[in-house]
Amino acid sequence: MNILRFILFLGLSALFAGGAAAQNTSDADTPIGSVEVRTVSVNLLAVDRETRRPVADLGPDDIELLVDGKRRQPDYFGFRGAERKPLVIFLCANLAPDGARRQLLDPDTLPSLRAALARLGPRDRVGVLVLNDLFAGRPDLRLAPTRDWESVVSVFAEAISNPLTLDLDTRRRERDPMERVVEAVRAHAPEDETAEKALILVSDGINSLDTFGKNRRNALADRLAEDGISLSAVKFDPLPAYAAAATVLNPLGFVFGMSVTGAGDALAEKTGGLSLKVKEAGGLGPALARVLDAYAARYEVGFPVEDDELNQPKRRRITIRLSERARKARKLTLRHRLWFSTGPSK
Repeated sequence: MNILRFILFLGLSALFAGGAAAQNTSDADTPIGSVEVRTVSVNLLAVDRETRRPVADLGPDDIELLVDGKRRQPDYFGFRGAERKPLVIFLCANLAPDGARRQLLDPDTLPSLRAALARLGPRDRVGVLVLNDLFAGRPDLRLAPTRDWESVVSVFAEAISNPLTLDLDTRRRERDPMERVVEAVRAHAPEDETAEKALILVSDGINSLDTFGKNRRNALADRLAEDGISLSAVKFDPLPAYAAAATVLNPLGFVFGMSVTGAGDALAEKTGGLSLKVKEAGGLGPALARVLDAYAARYEVGFPVEDDELNQPKRRRITIRLSERARKARKLTLRHRLWFSTGPSK
């Protein structure tokens, strides 16, 4: 069965690569996060490169803000900490038999998940989405966002124990699983303007067919950011055969912006989430805990839209970087959404 799925993987990869090569690849750096606003608020995460932990001691003099490459002075900079917004989390697991389900069946998975959920606050909610194939399929919403953590654990346990299967015809027809996941999150997220929405994708790191190409990854990240949804990727090790295939296919596809394993990293970077690689089979809970800690360790950077920008419809690039003094003092990675758009009010 593993050999058959591997052959299917290679065939679908080649087929999709042919279609992606014909796409317009000139949009090589499509920015993410379109909103028409008079004041822009950006969530900023700072992570220590050595410890890979969020840092909470940056001040306004430690960062530089640029809009379309030009310096802009923030009118607000603050650390959220315990005052973070409530979270609406969609935990989406790809339960393909040859994918992450192999590790999620470990007996430590559910206790570690329960421990991670205990870190959430009383206003937070978690829902469960399930995918059942590495490359294709339709997400199944098993649980709408709830504050009942035991229900989350119970539903997740049932999903792991009894995954659905897809026939070959379905794989051929439903080749946009991540796009469907995003639509499911947008459809089922509560209409709560005070809440921050997060999608946590649990997989073995192998891309779905609709995220192999760079343009489609950018378009997917665009839709996430339109509704203020950040994506974090929790990646278990793939089967050795899939990992070996990726080492061959990734260099071949690089010229077209193709990647077999890079979608989680790219989507997390463009939407302000985290991408975590999990080595141990029971590592789901600790990885989720790190993602949750990151949401409690974000800064908020605010700046006004200038008058001339309000009347000019345009996507504008946001860059937040460390100041020269801060760059010399420490090694940090900054993550935030990458753009906003301006234009006349309708």
